[in-house]
Amino acid sequence: MGISNNIETDKEKTTSGSTWSNREKIGFRFVFLFILLLVFPLRWEWYEELFSSSSIHEFLNTLTGGSRFNLLIQIPTESGRWGLASYASWGLTALVALLLATVWTIVVGKNAGRSYPALYYWLHVLVRYRLAIGLIAFGFIKFFPMQMPFPSIANLNTGLGDYASFKLYWQIVGLSFRYEIFLGFLEIAIGILFFFRSTTVIGAIATIGVLFNIAHANLAYDGAVHNYASYFVLLSVFVLALYIPNIWRLFIKGETVRPIYYRPQVNAKWVKAAYIGGKSLFIFVFVVVYGYGAYDLIYNQGKRKEPVVAGLPHAAGYYEVKRFVLNGDTLPYSARDSVRWHEAIFERYSTFAYKVNKELYIDITNGGAQTGDLLKNYEFTGRAGGYAYLYYEIDTAENLLYLVDKHQLFYPRGYNKRFNHQNEVNLKELYGTPVGDDIQILRWSYERPTKDRIHLSGIDLNQDSISVLLERIKPDYPIGKGWYSKSNVYSYKVD
Repeated sequence: MGISNNIETDKEKTTSGSTWSNREKIGFRFVFLFILLLVFPLRWEWYEELFSSSSIHEFLNTLTGGSRFNLLIQIPTESGRWGLASYASWGLTALVALLLATVWTIVVGKNAGRSYPALYYWLHVLVRYRLAIGLIAFGFIKFFPMQMPFPSIANLNTGLGDYASFKLYWQIVGLSFRYEIFLGFLEIAIGILFFFRSTTVIGAIATIGVLFNIAHANLAYDGAVHNYASYFVLLSVFVLALYIPNIWRLFIKGETVRPIYYRPQVNAKWVKAAYIGGKSLFIFVFVVVYGYGAYDLIYNQGKRKEPVVAGLPHAAGYYEVKRFVLNGDTLPYSARDSVRWHEAIFERYSTFAYKVNKELYIDITNGGAQTGDLLKNYEFTGRAGGYAYLYYEIDTAENLLYLVDKHQLFYPRGYNKRFNHQNEVNLKELYGTPVGDDIQILRWSYERPTKDRIHLSGIDLNQDSISVLLERIKPDYPIGKGWYSKSNVYSYKVD
């Protein structure tokens, strides 16, 4: 037939040609099941998400995420789910695999089968391709620097002690887009190595080195990626284990090594052609098609962590509150005042922030990528400091700003999904409607008496009348002007 084995079939052979002992068979059954449980998604929600995908990229992105959250146990910690305790999910997986392996052993008994080398081979291939697509997807969010953006103006004016440790680490990485792009390129390149047997060893060693560094950094800074990064390390150790005996003999003992590994022998030309064509198509889809999809989402559709809608032209900066009038009364500055604004910030994009001395909800999530600017929360996750964040849209004809408080945890009536279809919400049309009332749209007038002064007036969320005069201060940041993610749709007019 078209496929035969190039290893003798009258005995059970390991990949190096030696006979499998009963102990090795039992151990293999456990490892086989443990790895399968890690690789194949066990959550029904994943399959619902996969088959309800609205685009090719969304479908591929769900595939690359795969079993990221299999049997994930959320252990209460300071940040809610991170730390060493999160590896308890691996222990649970191991227990399930042990139970199934025991049943397998009882059912098989002492019957000798000839399928172990083939099972090992195909499991090895499965893990290689899981590593490949996962690392490539992991790499593209850094190659197009989106995972760790440059710190916003508000973040640059946040006290060091107000940062959660993970957010401080991510901000530091975000200072250098070239470093982030290099990390992304490295992960993509390593992922491609797993597509080919001849470069698998290099890919596995590189993955262990790079992803272990990511894992322990996220453990140290209470980040969110340590479990997933460790997942790649674990799978890479499994892949590398096949080659370790020969690596030891060659580099440590100095022996001549002639590797002998099981693999199906392909004889029929059409099978070879189908294999080469299928593999080439697979690589093209997950490198080129997926890569372009990531680019399109980030730069054309604005699905990223940072807002993309352009802010008030030539207004980006840090502002001192020169005058604050509440219901007709001018409030003098006081560091303990919980009503009067202490300072304010206009970002280059559609975010306005002001600082007050009162308790505000602190979001300790990572702030994932969204399409709608109203829902993007990366700028204020993982940090304190008393800043209230508002998303706004501009009516230049009437000199009006329409604003929504971004600290709302849940919008009613499923608005989260509705507001995530496009970058802008069109707040002007929604103002005064039931939807606008639900999300509490504010309308403030603005004036620009000078280049560095902005006067805001309107009704705040407490239904109080406010009139605020802001004056821009130009701080000299030690890190320089920095870099920002570009958008092919919006342009930003900054001084």
